[in-house]
Amino acid sequence: MVNNSDRDAAAKELYTKVIQPTTPIELLKNLKLILENELLLRKDFYEDENLKRFFGGSRIEWFSNRSTFKSVSAKGQTYLYEHLDKYPNRGIGVAWLTTDKDGTEAENGRVKGDGSTASLENPHFTIETVQAVFGTDAEVLTDLRGYYKRLKTRTHELGNKGFAYTFNKPASKASILFLTYGNGQVSEILFKFNEEGE
Repeated sequence: MVNNSDRDAAAKELYTKVIQPTTPIELLKNLKLILENELLLRKDFYEDENLKRFFGGSRIEWFSNRSTFKSVSAKGQTYLYEHLDKYPNRGIGVAWLTTDKDGTEAENGRVKGDGSTASLENPHFTIETVQAVFGTDAEVLTDLRGYYKRLKTRTHELGNKGFAYTFNKPASKASILFLTYGNGQVSEILFKFNEEGE
């Protein structure tokens, strides 16, 4: 587990200083902060107030909150969904799990997990917005057949592509992938993280 006093103090400071996002670019800044500081590995990150502060939205919905497995969704982000009234359950979901070396759920095991958004619909949330925060040094995926059943017509040079950013730390690895519609608008965000070492 990621758990020393310096990191604890730094994380707790971030928990109180972060600004709850109300725009796509504010969410992106928070996601980058989360990944750079390995916050997804920390058990204390998974509290309602922290999830609201980092992901925004109006409510937190828990599916599991066990000591070895957590599954939760922050919902109600009007800045991500133009038609949230039609799809009130869309939001940002995260799953967190601790396992032993055989992959069995276990107390004090190694942490791993993933997260995602449902289909985004904000015409102002484009891949250029992502690049303004994460930069242009991404691995570009051009074959998205594993993500989409059918691609929309490409009208933007960065449309129908995936942009993957990685965050390698001494004790962990994380990555975040942004998928785009044909017009260059961000359609989905997928991220995963795992603790390294014995």
